[in-house]
Amino acid sequence: MQENKLCLLCTKPLLGRSDKKFCSEFCRNTLNNKVTSQSRLGMRSAQSILSRNRKILREIIGDDLIKKVPQATLISMGYHFDYLTCMKITQKGEINKYCFEFNIRELSDEMIEIFR
Repeated sequence: MQENKLCLLCTKPLLGRSDKKFCSEFCRNTLNNKVTSQSRLGMRSAQSILSRNRKILREIIGDDLIKKVPQATLISMGYHFDYLTCMKITQKGEINKYCFEFNIRELSDEMIEIFR
């Protein structure tokens, strides 16, 4: 006695191969897209914040190579200090934080130095 298998998305009975999971390409693609989009939701959110951080830094530094700004300026523009693309400790023990091509270094509790 063979048990009738059902499509994983629409639950229609499956005909054909014994290892078949979907009744059509549409059901297979729809379910896979749903699973993939849910797993990438957090990644998209982080990427969005990083892109906004980069845009803020680009706006502040302009054509300059180095610029010192108050931390409050970055915060007021919506910069998130917790989102970085890289962090390195120099031989002197200083911590350099990167958002893509920009290096962000804390000079004090209130001043930040940005350079490319």
